[in-house]
Amino acid sequence: MLLAPDWLAGHAIIIGYGSLEGTSMRDRYPHPSQQPLLPLTMVVSVVIGVLFLRIGGQYAKFGAGFAFAWFLVSFALYGLAWLLRDQAEWRESRRNANTIGAD
Repeated sequence: MLLAPDWLAGHAIIIGYGSLEGTSMRDRYPHPSQQPLLPLTMVVSVVIGVLFLRIGGQYAKFGAGFAFAWFLVSFALYGLAWLLRDQAEWRESRRNANTIGAD
């Protein structure tokens, strides 16, 4: 059994040793791509961009451009989180397949 040093005892969850209760982080926290924050951010940025364009005014193009950039960044983060989640699931399935075959 791998034990963390005393100075790491408070940070055991962060570095992947699991919590002291025995449940893994995966059981307690959903993946970022499964949380509603990023899709909500994308929808809000589009709505704000459309509002800027509809209202018009001196800084409407700047505001709409900023909202579009905000949308692109949040979309890229969501896509990256989605890819990383799929890669982690694939790696987990490979690890389980190798463990079953080793028995």
